[in-house]
Amino acid sequence: MEMGHTSEMAHQAMIEELEKLFEGKEYSGQEGPKPLKIFKQFEPIPTDNDEDTDTNAANCPCVICKLLSGNFAASGEAQLLMFQLVIAAYDRDVSRQGYTDVVNIKEAITQHFLAEPSFGGSFVVQYPMAWAIQEESTVPYYWGVVNFYVSAPARKNTQVEDLI
Repeated sequence: MEMGHTSEMAHQAMIEELEKLFEGKEYSGQEGPKPLKIFKQFEPIPTDNDEDTDTNAANCPCVICKLLSGNFAASGEAQLLMFQLVIAAYDRDVSRQGYTDVVNIKEAITQHFLAEPSFGGSFVVQYPMAWAIQEESTVPYYWGVVNFYVSAPARKNTQVEDLI
């Protein structure tokens, strides 16, 4: 049986797209600039005893790519998948400007998909694309999100095609 473009395929393609987008870029880390980590669906469960919290071994800065939901409007139409990219940054500076990394990461994501909405060979970012920056203080951590839909090509209705 032939399989269509699944939500898992879109999720993995989004991870790969984000890894390409942020390759070679660094943001504020616990011990200085460090690469952004990309996680699929959840941040890994810590296996230490908090000794790494303020070292570059910590998971921040990161983007957690969450696949939240999906729907089929009708048979033969694209599946719409809802993604949420959770952005986490870290900055201990007393100026509390760590949110700028969140804003810069958010801008890189939104500007990339506005210019190049297709990814993974088959998937397309749809609109609206919404983002938000955390309002309350959780220093030294700063948070934001980018929410959007992705269309995944529909599988053909083989019963109808067999009748034609």
